[in-house]
Amino acid sequence: MKQTPKATEALNEIIELFSSKTFHDTLAAAYISGGEKPSAKWSLMNRIIMMYHRTNDARGYRQWQDAGRYVKKGSKAFYILKVRTVKKKEIDKETGKETEVDVPIGMIAIPVFRYEDTDGKSLTDYEPKGLLPLQQVAENWGVRIVYDAPEGMEHGSFNQLSNTIRLCIKNGEKTFFHELSHKAHSKIEKLKGGQDPRQETIAELSAAVLAKIYGYENEGFSWNYIAAYNGAKTPEAVGRACMGVLSTVQKILDMILAEESKSQKLA
Repeated sequence: MKQTPKATEALNEIIELFSSKTFHDTLAAAYISGGEKPSAKWSLMNRIIMMYHRTNDARGYRQWQDAGRYVKKGSKAFYILKVRTVKKKEIDKETGKETEVDVPIGMIAIPVFRYEDTDGKSLTDYEPKGLLPLQQVAENWGVRIVYDAPEGMEHGSFNQLSNTIRLCIKNGEKTFFHELSHKAHSKIEKLKGGQDPRQETIAELSAAVLAKIYGYENEGFSWNYIAAYNGAKTPEAVGRACMGVLSTVQKILDMILAEESKSQKLA
């Protein structure tokens, strides 16, 4: 797909961030930021771009005016991404009827400004909602959790056929987050057997965010883990591997936290 120069610049910012060994903090902050701000409806990638520019709230020029705030003179916009589409006529193979569909042809950049670069009316601060233990999510999905002796350096595993999470270390919460993410991923698509690089990258990124949300140190997140599974010899290669699975990571996190929220309402 074609990209505008500003869109390319925004994508390069994401790659630069993902190439950092501390990007998981930004990923977690981007995911849990929300409330009623316009950015809550943005894609996870655009929220990460916002965090890259060191702000929790960014909006278009008119959006700030509608909120009673005004962009300071001399302030520079940064850019989020939007897929550019065109209408294309297609023939439905089943009905034979002609329909119009939106076909993506590239990325365009949308200018937005940081809260810190505006003046005017004060805005309400929004906090993320409290969360319940994720073990209930596993139970809701019929997952059996077993504790076992490790095989070699193994910390845990998820068996798709038996719907079982196996934990092999004490205080294995972060390992549990990783394996629960595998389970959530399996609800989206059938997983490949063994340790697939893409699947391991998705689970490790998801676990990094969950660990941050639940107040665990992110020492359990392994930048080297993703690098090794992807055969990535440079930080930029790790960044690209992570960026390529971001939409699936967002689906997994949404699914896990929505299930937990449902459990909270029933409690």
